[in-house]
Amino acid sequence: MMRNIRSCILIATAFITLNAPVLAQTAYPAKPIRMVVPFSSGGTSDTLARILGG
Repeated sequence: MMRNIRSCILIATAFITLNAPVLAQTAYPAKPIRMVVPFSSGGTSDTLARILGG
């Protein structure tokens, strides 16, 4: 019985310790993402990029 309690405490401590860096991170992305489309405006690539970016 005591061994089960110790195992549960050890697993919970490991779980909290391993997840602490994840909780400390800021939300991604912190600034706007720029998408560059290397084709002329009005084409299929431009239209698709505007739909995905919009």
